[in-house]
Amino acid sequence: MHESDSRTRETYADTLVAALNEWMRPGVKASARLLDGGYSGVAVIELRLGSEQARVQIDRQPRDLENALRKIMDKLPITDSRNIELRPDLKVIIDDKLYLTKPLSARYWLASSALNDADEVAADLLSAEARARREAGNEHYR
Repeated sequence: MHESDSRTRETYADTLVAALNEWMRPGVKASARLLDGGYSGVAVIELRLGSEQARVQIDRQPRDLENALRKIMDKLPITDSRNIELRPDLKVIIDDKLYLTKPLSARYWLASSALNDADEVAADLLSAEARARREAGNEHYR
């Protein structure tokens, strides 16, 4: 299987952030850090929301990628597979960041994949916001 190159992964991250920012409310911006170092066969996108300018930071430090993967694996239930190839679009929320793990195979880094991933992330964010509003509303009835 053909492996993506670093420029393709950067383009994916740029496309993902731009598409996410189309969904955001005024004053809220999505930013990303592409953890693209090491030889683990995967890269990780770390997404965060804030008021700062939308941007994509490229991090090629193998240690940073290893630390992110360790955090992600620690959050998974014991019964879940640790094989990223079997779960190519794994999304994990840790603190105020959403981590997307992706194998380096080129098919996971296409522009169309970035647009699909942005739609899924936006839907997840909208669902979480609606759930939080329902729970906050239920607090008034207790």
